[in-house]
Amino acid sequence: MSQILPSCCNKAAKTWEIQKLFNDLDQKYKVLLGESKDLGSFEKTYLCLLLSGVEPNQMCDKLDKIYVPVETIRVKLSTRNGLYDCIRRLTGGQINNWRDPIILFLNKGYRKSEDVKEKEETLLVMTCDVEVSEEILRTLEETMKQILGANQMKIQKIERGSLIIYWQGSRSSYEQIEVLFREGVLSDRLGVPVLEVQVVPNEEQVNLSQWFENIFTAGWQSVEELLTPQQLSPTVWSDRVKQGKLFNLRADLISHAVNLVINLTRASEDKVSVWLQVYPSGENYLPLNLKLLVLAEGEVFKEVTARSADVLIQCQFDADPGDEFSVKLALGEVSVTEKFVL
Repeated sequence: MSQILPSCCNKAAKTWEIQKLFNDLDQKYKVLLGESKDLGSFEKTYLCLLLSGVEPNQMCDKLDKIYVPVETIRVKLSTRNGLYDCIRRLTGGQINNWRDPIILFLNKGYRKSEDVKEKEETLLVMTCDVEVSEEILRTLEETMKQILGANQMKIQKIERGSLIIYWQGSRSSYEQIEVLFREGVLSDRLGVPVLEVQVVPNEEQVNLSQWFENIFTAGWQSVEELLTPQQLSPTVWSDRVKQGKLFNLRADLISHAVNLVINLTRASEDKVSVWLQVYPSGENYLPLNLKLLVLAEGEVFKEVTARSADVLIQCQFDADPGDEFSVKLALGEVSVTEKFVL
């Protein structure tokens, strides 16, 4: 049933589904206490202030009619069958500090955001050296929208520790973020230290048969756009189809950008020759021990490892129409995988 929200909820309600959150918490309170009891004015006010960007040490003036000391607020929240117990029941998460409810509510879908309706959706994983708060989230969202020049985007979830945000939106837009990160200007643009950025590969299969009809999957580019003249000149290319894609592997706090190139030729009407090549991007050599693996039915049937001063690793195999395989680039414990079908 709809409730009358405290006046302090107006700001929080612009970003959060406050009414739904209160209703759901009320139901958990009834289960906890075994009686018909709703959230009290203290709990509602505290949540609205927290989700409006007010930190606990700034809440005393706002809550002076109920509880003044911050320590008293903390005890009230943490008492058995108190607000934190109720939040844990609702979200299934743990609360170790005052910031955790923000993450738990966001991950349960209580934060408002525009629906992403882009045809090509993907995830951008961004790790920041900053503590999460509602003000930080708002700032990051608005700045990201400005950088991408798009309104349709949303935070999908957040992980604890360093602020690890999973953004959802179009892949083409988020590749701009990767470029800014590699150029070393993303932290300044966002106003927070960004430690790592990675576009999560699309789990859908790339249909290579369509490449022969000049229908290319988003994220793949012509090799002339990716490779340097020096990388192109000694290479023997087919006259058919060749496309490349940039991947960023971060190992031992160092980012390694590499280009995966796929070159297709029709050996016969029912046979396609697939050449896989990996080049460094922005560096002279591939990272030592970078692995190029080809998998079919979960088993590795091709594997090549970069040695010291390698400028290229490659492998070739034949495939039939309908064949499915995956290509994996691995560097230490870090890897990216793309799935393909002919």
